[in-house]
Amino acid sequence: MAEDIRENAMSGGTPARLRGLAANGNSISPTLEEVMNAMGVFRERFDILAGGQAELPFDSGLIIVQDLSQNHDKAVAILFANGSGKIIVSANTISFFSDVEDKICVINTGDNTKYIIKNRKAIGRAVVVTFIK
Repeated sequence: MAEDIRENAMSGGTPARLRGLAANGNSISPTLEEVMNAMGVFRERFDILAGGQAELPFDSGLIIVQDLSQNHDKAVAILFANGSGKIIVSANTISFFSDVEDKICVINTGDNTKYIIKNRKAIGRAVVVTFIK
């Protein structure tokens, strides 16, 4: 059994799980991913083959796309459910709202559908997506 430690004597670090209370008052121990999902935050790394794509979990929100394969190029945009939005920070290797050859593209296929991230480059790309609903 683990030794009891006072709260103020605990060391810092990145936790694997958190401690908390559920709405009904019961103790819970959610993972960081579960907490982020409950808050509407999604973060994932995708290794997308040339011509491949991945579906994102939301139909609108704030998105940060980082192309790890290209000098960590980053772009930020607000995505609306109708397929439009506003680019806040653009990047040479990332395109929002249109399917452009030789770029990482973030598009959706119609009103109220989930966005997809598409690799239109000739080689596979490592991409990190942070999405805030």
